[in-house]
Amino acid sequence: MIFTKLQLNGNDFIFVNCFKTNIASPVSVSCETCNRKFGIGADGLVLIKSSDKADYKIEIYNSDGSKARLCGNALLSLGRYLFESEDFKSKIKNKLDNIKVETDSGIKNISLEIEYDEIIAVSANLGKIEFKDNYFDFNNKIKIKNNNYNINYLSVGNFHGVIILDESDEIDNIKFCELIQDNINLKKIIEKCNIEIIKIIDKNKIKIKIFERGVGETLSCGSGACAAVATAISKNLCEKQQEIKIISKGGEHRVKYISEEEIILKSKPILVYNGYLRI
Repeated sequence: MIFTKLQLNGNDFIFVNCFKTNIASPVSVSCETCNRKFGIGADGLVLIKSSDKADYKIEIYNSDGSKARLCGNALLSLGRYLFESEDFKSKIKNKLDNIKVETDSGIKNISLEIEYDEIIAVSANLGKIEFKDNYFDFNNKIKIKNNNYNINYLSVGNFHGVIILDESDEIDNIKFCELIQDNINLKKIIEKCNIEIIKIIDKNKIKIKIFERGVGETLSCGSGACAAVATAISKNLCEKQQEIKIISKGGEHRVKYISEEEIILKSKPILVYNGYLRI
């Protein structure tokens, strides 16, 4: 299997060009190759395929083999992959600002900012934001360090639960392993959606901690960054049409909430290396 490993703010992926390589069992391949002790090591496997509806189609598998409907960081990383790949670079040179990608959550547009033939940033429009009072019939209350918080459920192409901390609480002191042990309800929620704990620094800056379904705690999450901004705006803690900086352990995203139908995610993915693995 010929592959390319990319990462964005520490959220890493194995990309495979399925125009050339057939992956017969993506679930087992994702579990084997994403294993950090016995495989390549990554948070997910991304398969690039042909599409009748868009320029390309991607299928995303988490490190435990579960399938993801959408991944913001994988979309941004795809932009870098296409630009760096000899197989794709010439095909996208006339559409760098509008590459259409089919996902299990619909067609998404990605655009590349290029300067002197180098990628400065990649942006993706993740599309529609949908809030729900109660996803999966779960309670929207949770206790953290003896304080009660609401979980704000929403979809950004995939499902999220966002918890906004009070001003007095320190996000760095919260450990997911302790939360999961202490909250039976949270264990059930994590089986269904990603969880983000956020702290509003000001109207243009948010700190975030992420626990992704099928992966565990990650250094960053693109759709999670968008979910954080959408939730903050719904509470009038941030403003629409403004570029908001999302700070995670792995780095920074920029997010602009334009409307309920359009939210733009922006950052700079990095190509780690190309390789070959016998599977």
